[in-house]
Amino acid sequence: MESVVYNEFSFTDYDEYNCDLVQQSIRLQSIYRNFPKMNYRYIVCTDQSKIVGVMPFIHYTSKLSDIIHSMPFIGYGGPTVITNHIEVFNNLISTLEEYAILNNISLITICTSPFDEFVESYKNILNPDFTKENFYQFIELDSHYLEQMKSKQRNNLKRNLRIANQNNIILKESYNHKDLKFWYENVYVPRLVETNGAIYPIEVFETFRKEFGGKRVIINYAIENEKIIGAGFFIKQKKSLDNFMRVISTDKLYTQAGVLLDKWSIDFALENNFKYYNWQSADAIDSSIYNYKASWGSKTNKHYYLTKKVGDISKLLNVPLSTIKEEYKNVYVLPFEVFEKGK
Repeated sequence: MESVVYNEFSFTDYDEYNCDLVQQSIRLQSIYRNFPKMNYRYIVCTDQSKIVGVMPFIHYTSKLSDIIHSMPFIGYGGPTVITNHIEVFNNLISTLEEYAILNNISLITICTSPFDEFVESYKNILNPDFTKENFYQFIELDSHYLEQMKSKQRNNLKRNLRIANQNNIILKESYNHKDLKFWYENVYVPRLVETNGAIYPIEVFETFRKEFGGKRVIINYAIENEKIIGAGFFIKQKKSLDNFMRVISTDKLYTQAGVLLDKWSIDFALENNFKYYNWQSADAIDSSIYNYKASWGSKTNKHYYLTKKVGDISKLLNVPLSTIKEEYKNVYVLPFEVFEKGK
């Protein structure tokens, strides 16, 4: 068994159809091509010429210190392993650490995925120096979600769906670049600017559309009077349907188009025998977004940012947090409280 780090790796049927997470697919490498500091790498583990595991990561270059993160912009990273999980993960991590030492990298971070039964074993193998917990919300689909909702919330859902119907909101799947560009520029960016949210580059959504649109990524638009007022990106993982992004124009929130999109996607997950519907995380527990997701009968669990120190990080720790945020935009480094406080 051996693992090799590739700068480029040809597409394979394995990669497209068997990665546990879409985020682990080599097909997403084009997201990062316009970001000079982000160098996409792909580890492939083989046993007797058969692929048994893969793991993508970003080698982020910086004047302060190079770091590794799996994966920026798209959330979860880490390995997809077909068999012999512990042995293969051991091999992947050993190769990752060798790469880090050879390239003078100081930190390795893996963002673990939800519903991963091997996460504790992975912690033991990586042996992280820093662990940051993050919550996510999900609906278990072993029973109908309406049965998990309280009567008040079911009534609220009925009312909101009635409002969407009264506003003549329709849903339309589309994998057209023009539709995506309109939504991104006229709905997504203005809404995220208003809410002070992290704005993903259009390359994220465009790559999902081009590489997985209509297959493992569903793009559904909310339409009012033939105009796009919102959209949802839903990812088909092995165990869950993930609500990767769902954004409605601020001036159209009253139409309840967002509720209509959410209900459609949860019904889709239920009808297609997904085990979970993954809302992913919200800004904070007990926030309005958190409570909205909870109203669907959602539960909460944790995933982790596991960070291992493989080089000298003293230069990182002796600069203000504001410098870290500027130098490492869009990339997780360490828990904020570790850094020297500064404006």
